[in-house]
Amino acid sequence: MRTMKINIARGNRNISVIQASPADTTKSAVIMLHGIFSEKTEDGRYNRLAAKLATAGLASWRFDFTGHGDDLLNSRDFSVAAALADFSIVAERHRLANPQVPRTVVASSFGGSIVLLAAAAGRLSELNFERYVLLNPVTNYINSFLEPFGAQMKDVFKPSVLEKIRSTGEAEIQPRFILSLPTLYEFKLLKPADGFSNLEASTLVLHGDRDTAVCHDTVRADSTSSDLVDFRTVRDATHAFTEPHAERLTFDLTTAFLTEGI
Repeated sequence: MRTMKINIARGNRNISVIQASPADTTKSAVIMLHGIFSEKTEDGRYNRLAAKLATAGLASWRFDFTGHGDDLLNSRDFSVAAALADFSIVAERHRLANPQVPRTVVASSFGGSIVLLAAAAGRLSELNFERYVLLNPVTNYINSFLEPFGAQMKDVFKPSVLEKIRSTGEAEIQPRFILSLPTLYEFKLLKPADGFSNLEASTLVLHGDRDTAVCHDTVRADSTSSDLVDFRTVRDATHAFTEPHAERLTFDLTTAFLTEGI
């Protein structure tokens, strides 16, 4: 696998993209989207997945959303709309630079919500993606963030923190991460699940049955609105698939799904 950094212009700054390429011919390319409060490596998981994809002939591009990881902007500048723009700009750049290379997406957690919102907006069809893999995707911002169903997000989106955001406009919700009031309004108003019915390509959803950040049953129910979605439960797996068996299985299923027919 060969890796290199690509800078993509976004207004007055660059989005820094890590490209991983197979040693031989590239059969397809994967745009990888990370979760909220995370970064382009997903704590190393995306690095390992990129290496596995490369051995199967798939290149990958991974980048930081606005206000995350190595992005030059402060976390205060993060919003759902900003993340949608980041994804759209990176994907469009790849389309223009590699017009003959089929494109797919792997998206984790909050990144999955960005794919679904882009589908709802009709943007995915313009970018000509051929397949999607959503890993524990957020389909409902309310029961994931504003009224969290599980312990993992309840510990982050505490009522006192949400009230401070509403009363002062912002608050530190994670160490060195400031969440702003406009983003809270987006969480209240936007419905990622609506994007399922607008998907135009085969989609694999993998979700851990021990996920305490994003509700497994909510996502399974939401995904039934599209015949293009194959929802699979990963047994004894938590939100980031940190268990060795869960990582191996999700990597194997993802690679098999994205290489099918190429």
